[in-house]
Parts: sequence; C-alpha cells; structure tokens
Amino acid sequence: ANVTDVYVIFALLHKFLIGFAVVFVVTGVFVQETVKVAQTDNTIMLNQRELASKMHLKKITALFEVADTDGSGRLDKEEWLEVCQDEAVKMWLAAMGLDVSDAGEVHQKICEWCGEEDISAKDLVMGVARLKGAAKNMDMAILRKNFQDFRDQLQLLQDQ
Repeated sequence: ANVTDVYVIFALLHKFLIGFAVVFVVTGVFVQETVKVAQTDNTIMLNQRELASKMHLKKITALFEVADTDGSGRLDKEEWLEVCQDEAVKMWLAAMGLDVSDAGEVHQKICEWCGEEDISAKDLVMGVARLKGAAKNMDMAILRKNFQDFRDQLQLLQDQ
C-alpha cells in the first residue's frame, strides 16, 4: 500500500482528537450529573442550611458584643444607632442582606417583634434573620391580603 507520511500523521491526529473529545464529553456528562445529584440531595441541603444558620448566629452575636457598649446585655436604640453609624458595619450588614439606611426603623421593628424597648442578643439574631434579604412570596401575599382588607374597610367607611 502506498500511504504517504502526511496521511499517517493526519490519521493519527484525527484519532487522538476524536479520542480526547469523547473522553471530555463523557467527563462533562459525569460531572454535570454529579452536581445535579448533589444539589438535590436533602442531607446536603440541610447541612448547608444548618451551617449558614450557625454562621449567622456567630456573626450577629459578634456584632451584638461590639454594639453593647454599656455591657447590659441589651441594645437600646442609641447603642444600635451608634454602631450603625460606622460605614464598615453598614456595608457588612448590607452584604449580609440587611439594609440599615434607616437604622432606627430596623431597631423599632425588632423591638416590636420581641415586645421589648431594647434588644437582647437572641432578639437581634432572630430580628436580623427575619429582616434580611428580599421580600419573599409569603411576605408579599400577607401584604396583599392586609392591603385588600384595609381597602375593603375603607370602602365600607366611604359608603356610610
């Protein structure tokens, strides 16, 4: 058989490229399926959620300790406003999903939930967890229902 050197080199390159392509496709499919299974695994999701909760507790407790300047174990409004004046704290809380541009309102909301004039460390952890992040569908549904009830009552008043 009369086969030139160029054809042999071309055939070998072709075989190597096709072989590597097949290996990379198989590897890609395997990795994609592994990631999909890992994302849906309940145990992994629960562990990640628990870890996030522990990290939140640790971070907010550290903030509380810094903010509680009088050592009373409670944060009054002045202490909260003072710690929220610090730009680094504002940015840190914003990175965690809590906007403290109106720090007084944040303090008031947490106080309303706990039914106190000032905030304990536990109250701060729970309050920040409730306030941080974007509004969820459930929050919006409650707001819509409250608004509809208010509108209905207002309509009754106008009809009288």
